[in-house]
Amino acid sequence: MNYGGALRIDSAAGRGTAFDIYLPVVEPELEQRESQVFRPVPDGSGRVLLVDDEFVLLDVGRQMLAHLGYEVLALSDPREALMAFVAQPGQFDVVITDMTMPQMTGVELARRVMEVRPDMPVILCTGYSEHVDKERAQRLGIRGFMMKPCTLRMFGEMVHRVLRAQGQPVAENSGAGLSPETG
Repeated sequence: MNYGGALRIDSAAGRGTAFDIYLPVVEPELEQRESQVFRPVPDGSGRVLLVDDEFVLLDVGRQMLAHLGYEVLALSDPREALMAFVAQPGQFDVVITDMTMPQMTGVELARRVMEVRPDMPVILCTGYSEHVDKERAQRLGIRGFMMKPCTLRMFGEMVHRVLRAQGQPVAENSGAGLSPETG
């Protein structure tokens, strides 16, 4: 049976090996599900530039953001993403980037995006990084920080929050669907 999990292995000489294991959410027992409080996942509208070098995560992120109502340009190469942004900086309302990518880190991409458009909200996603945490990201001007794996609720709430802080109109709790508090 295929349960939809994924495995990522990152290995480098002198640095060691890291294993990221992504497992699907298991449905809780009926009694536990009934006791959970449900609230809508905030949806929205706007244009998102999503950057992640892992094709599976890029596709899942694109699908989740599209489900929430956003137009998404999903790119796996941070250099290509930067060129797309520089060519039309007014085309995007928010940039969401992975931290660890070849050729350019998410922090470097964020810095370059904000050089072109200082008001651009950037959200940084990472599975693990000894180089950046939420506080350092904030000091760098990054508006949102999420740990992977990112859920529909995490995307919905984070994008909603940074766009609202930016002064952009967002639907209040219109909900792309209902999700448990923990989702």
